[in-house]
Amino acid sequence: VSESEYIEMISRKTAALFEVSAKVGGVVGGASADQLERLGDFGRNAGLAFQIVDDVLGLTADEEELGKPIGSDIREGKKTIIVIHALRNSSEREKAKILEVLGDKKASRHKIGEVIALLKSLGSIEYAMNKAKDYAIKAKSTLQAFRDCREKEDLLSLVDLIVLRRR
Repeated sequence: VSESEYIEMISRKTAALFEVSAKVGGVVGGASADQLERLGDFGRNAGLAFQIVDDVLGLTADEEELGKPIGSDIREGKKTIIVIHALRNSSEREKAKILEVLGDKKASRHKIGEVIALLKSLGSIEYAMNKAKDYAIKAKSTLQAFRDCREKEDLLSLVDLIVLRRR
């Protein structure tokens, strides 16, 4: 799976949900066709940021706060943007270590912890957070055309919450 394929996949899932939600809000609020398109772009970019942050939290959050075991995406074999980046930027030995644990539903906490440490050392988690921040910036920029109002401020705050959340 390439990074562009991953982005396409989450565009059809999480980002699509955010996009439709933003457009429905626009319809209810009487938005013009141009405004609806901008709201859709806002939702799509906010949704991409949300999913990437979700992938990061799945490896870095407090397990109790998160409500699921840390590293469950690794056990399930999910090729997140983090894993894709790591596989693209690792040595053969590091790649083998990741692939040995990726998708192993019975992987020990220790093995999962080793892979997470490797993902951190390869800069893959930081890379993913930077991508999420880029999508958050794109989401916010689509709202520049709207007049200043409470609703616009709420959407801008929502994007900040998406990137800064801990669970």
